[in-house]
Amino acid sequence: MLAGSLPVRLFGNRTTPLSIRLHAAFAHETTTRSNVNKFTERSHNCGELTQEDIGKRVNLFGWIKFTRFDNKILALRDSYGTIQCVADVKKLPQSYRKTVIHNESVVQISGLVQARPESQRNDEMATGSIEVLIDDIKVLNKASKDIPILTRESDQDHSHVNRLKFRYLDIRGTKMQTALRFRSKVCSILRQKLHELDFVECETPTLFRRTPGGANEFIVPTQMPNMFYGLTQSPQQLKQLLMVGGIDRYFQICRCYRDESGRTDRQPEFTQLDIELSFTNQSLVIGMINQLLYHLLSSSNETGMLNINLSDIFNADQQIDQIDYKEAFMRYGCDKPDTRFGWLINDLEDRKELSIDVPFIIDNGLITKCLEAIQASKKINTTLHSVNHELDTNKTSTRIFIKSQSDLARQVLGQLRLLIASELNSTGHRVYGSEFKFIWVTGFPLFEYNEETHSLQSNHHPFTAPTDETAHLLETDPKQVIGKHYDLVLNGQEVAGGSIRIHDAHLQRYIFKDILKLDDHAFEYFIEAP
Repeated sequence: MLAGSLPVRLFGNRTTPLSIRLHAAFAHETTTRSNVNKFTERSHNCGELTQEDIGKRVNLFGWIKFTRFDNKILALRDSYGTIQCVADVKKLPQSYRKTVIHNESVVQISGLVQARPESQRNDEMATGSIEVLIDDIKVLNKASKDIPILTRESDQDHSHVNRLKFRYLDIRGTKMQTALRFRSKVCSILRQKLHELDFVECETPTLFRRTPGGANEFIVPTQMPNMFYGLTQSPQQLKQLLMVGGIDRYFQICRCYRDESGRTDRQPEFTQLDIELSFTNQSLVIGMINQLLYHLLSSSNETGMLNINLSDIFNADQQIDQIDYKEAFMRYGCDKPDTRFGWLINDLEDRKELSIDVPFIIDNGLITKCLEAIQASKKINTTLHSVNHELDTNKTSTRIFIKSQSDLARQVLGQLRLLIASELNSTGHRVYGSEFKFIWVTGFPLFEYNEETHSLQSNHHPFTAPTDETAHLLETDPKQVIGKHYDLVLNGQEVAGGSIRIHDAHLQRYIFKDILKLDDHAFEYFIEAP
């Protein structure tokens, strides 16, 4: 059965976490959320009180942000905002002002909402014109005096050790609260749209048999001697069985596990939106994802979660631009091009060189720094001696060139392009033309040569179908075969990828056994399915 899929990695998982600029309306201190108080003992949350609530008695729960003047003034915060509270010393016990309440202690406060004195109004706070006059306070959970403060904006750069040790405090912070709630909204929007398109949400097992030919899998021992499970690196085989079984439009927000070396764009476990449908082709799958992404981003704009110019991402037909793998490598030196800016690689045929033109004046120190970063990453073996630069005649831009036109030289120049752009942008130069830039990359080789094993391996996975135009090369020159494989790239990071599946049993066996040298018997149950 001809099927196509597209796993979409959700924010902050497999790929390098993206900096999502949220619209002000999504910040916690600016919205009223009536439902969040249902089924709780609180009457209001700390971010929703306004001048209309003056005179009302409220019951609040939250964490102490800070105290002043022997607990006479407290700032109480929860997940939705902050409210100033003032102690009514006439109604509180005499011992109250001597009570030590450390920051981040959990408290319950009851009192009356009143207007702040004009001199104490804070227009930068959503609740800055009011306060709560406390007539009862209970410390529900007392925090230690030595606890670090990780919840203020200025504290977001704390060491990872502290952030992980006191994870609950990190989660209380605005950055983490916003990210987690944004993620929840994204999942909700995607689910709703996919249900509208009659996709069926199905759960698949996490414990499964080993899948040869893919990423390294985590092995899970059992109580039975010499019997093990493998944690699924993706629902690959399972969702294809659903296609064969008649669930022809499937999706799942699933966990995936890969036992890979630590890198900024790889994690041992991550979440992806997994989609598969039957009787389709590459163009239709890409069109469907474009529609889904347009709906997600436009809905996020409408609800105030994001503020993105959609014309920077989609063309007039609400489609995302595409580029062929070969062109991406020739022009950008990689298969994940960052298209927010130009600086394309030029072939200087008369000089047998490659170059990029940077519209800024840069010195040798910056180039050397970036080359050393490339060497330190061990992604590309290169030397400092083959890279040179020169200013243009007007001395307004810099040409960086390499005295070679090899694939390695193209990769080095591609990495330099990215690193120099990042360095210049971080120092205030306007490098990127837009904040978000998507592009589809298609036309990948079906196989790549593994230098360590001296054999071919799947560029995507062993179930990817070859293109009709190059399938005849499988027996004579498999390295020239192009796969029906497509990646979606955002700002130089792969955020989604999929392929059209092989639906011919003879072809699948040939690729397993004769090209990849894998045991096709492990997939017999799957190959034989009509």
